[in-house]
Amino acid sequence: MSRLFGLARLSRKSVILAGSAAVDSIGTGLFLALASVFAVLFVGVDPVQVGVVVGLANAIALLAPIPAGWLADRFGAVPVWTVLLLARAIGYGCFLLVSSFGSYMVLLCLLGLFDRASSPVQQVFVLRMEPPENRSRSMATLRTARNIGIGIGLLLAGVVISIGTREAFMIGFLANALSFLVTLVVMRRLARTSDMRASGRDPEEDSDAAARRGVALRDRPYLALTTGNALVLLHDSELFTLLPLWIISKTDLSPAWIGPLLAANTVLTVLLQIPLTRWVHSIPTARTTTIWSLLPLLIAVALFILAEQSGSAAVQLPVVLLAVLLLTLGENLHAVSAFELSYRLASERSFGSYLGVFDFGHATQLAVGPPFVTVVVLRGTIGWVALGAAFALGATLMAAAAVGRTRRLD
Repeated sequence: MSRLFGLARLSRKSVILAGSAAVDSIGTGLFLALASVFAVLFVGVDPVQVGVVVGLANAIALLAPIPAGWLADRFGAVPVWTVLLLARAIGYGCFLLVSSFGSYMVLLCLLGLFDRASSPVQQVFVLRMEPPENRSRSMATLRTARNIGIGIGLLLAGVVISIGTREAFMIGFLANALSFLVTLVVMRRLARTSDMRASGRDPEEDSDAAARRGVALRDRPYLALTTGNALVLLHDSELFTLLPLWIISKTDLSPAWIGPLLAANTVLTVLLQIPLTRWVHSIPTARTTTIWSLLPLLIAVALFILAEQSGSAAVQLPVVLLAVLLLTLGENLHAVSAFELSYRLASERSFGSYLGVFDFGHATQLAVGPPFVTVVVLRGTIGWVALGAAFALGATLMAAAAVGRTRRLD
């Protein structure tokens, strides 16, 4: 069984880091479910204002990955991630003191910066900690652990909300803050016991550090990869933003099916992430996997159109379930190939700068994706066609970037 799911090939370091990521994500799941409810019930924030603040926080954090990645190159992933984890622990702990709309808004916007900045730095840490043959598998392990942790956190948040007292919410916020300290302790210990490959400052390279700072922004194939990845990542907004609204407004299905459908996505993602890395171990295999990810994504779009045009819940349910399963398959094929390409096409000396740019595409999707799927796709068939076209364009750009870089390497 462990061989089937790729578990036998996991390194001890990746398992330990994944365990801390699971703890961290339990806290994240708690916070995601509790923060908005707390703001409305105990701070008196209007629900509309909550949505505005979340959007503002995402917009402010849009560029955070780029300087964070450069700092990881300049000073090393370990010290930069240490600062970010401490900042997040303190910042999320400050939710215990939130008592006004102003403090809620300022804190959420600051934390958005720290959260987005952490993503490329964590990836640089993994790239420096693991040899090339283990990197994709380690990142898939982290993604799997995060999915499991967030699911547990969301379940625990349901318990907190059912209790409904301010004290219960405070315990949830405190647990989230402490979870970052768990990751910090584990990360520092792994850094002391690992051969961190080319991390930190190299005195021989300080003279051209400023020149290398913007190298990723001048790398056209890599920018094409980043743009294509952002377009394919619309599957994230399709699932978590569009699907619930679409079921409520465009189908005869009961809203009660939203939870089980999202749960099916989570379970399948946990099962697929690590095994899929067995077939993605180079630029050509990652390119091929990117192209293959397009097929289930486009079939899922066609099934959603079919379900929308059907007037029977009995027909819609199996069609939508199959669409969600195919969407999940495409999502996971894309995830493993995208990470492989993100570092295979990057300069070894400037992983942080490149991954910062790559994560900027992810941040852009978080800001642009939800309004796109709600304003465009909810309009009907033409909107679904536009989403499918975005997937096709994105996969094409990613594949073209991989071909261009392979030729340069040859």
